[in-house]
Amino acid sequence: MVITATAVLAILAAAASTLESYEVRHDKEMELLFRGGAYARAIGAYYMAGPAGKTHAYPRQLDDLLSDPRYPRNRYLRALYPEPFGAGWSLVRSPDGCIAGVASQCREKPLKQDGFPKDFQNFAGSEHYSDWIFLYQPSGTGAGAVSQGSSGVEGD
Repeated sequence: MVITATAVLAILAAAASTLESYEVRHDKEMELLFRGGAYARAIGAYYMAGPAGKTHAYPRQLDDLLSDPRYPRNRYLRALYPEPFGAGWSLVRSPDGCIAGVASQCREKPLKQDGFPKDFQNFAGSEHYSDWIFLYQPSGTGAGAVSQGSSGVEGD
């Protein structure tokens, strides 16, 4: 009877840990969507804050989102968010070498495969979290997303 009870407890503990790891991963995934979206919106706000009649510019480094060197009182983020999976951010570079977006470096397969918000619909069916690229595209609707990597993506 003791052996049976021990076996049942072991099975229940394994099921509970599987459920807990799923919940933790789901929470990290939701945080990745939040943080990546925040970066894309902040990059867009930085880009649009340029003086009227002048060429808009992307930030040269992520720290520029904390304190705009062009306008020292402008802040677009309160803090630089770490990548939730601990893999670090890849920076998506614009043609002039500035930062147009960020992407996770995590190579795990996402739990979420569809049902994304409008700005992230291109993430559907992605093979890796690193395919979720949070990019500001000025010609589009603002904070946008692309599902494929590009030659402008570099490691952090």
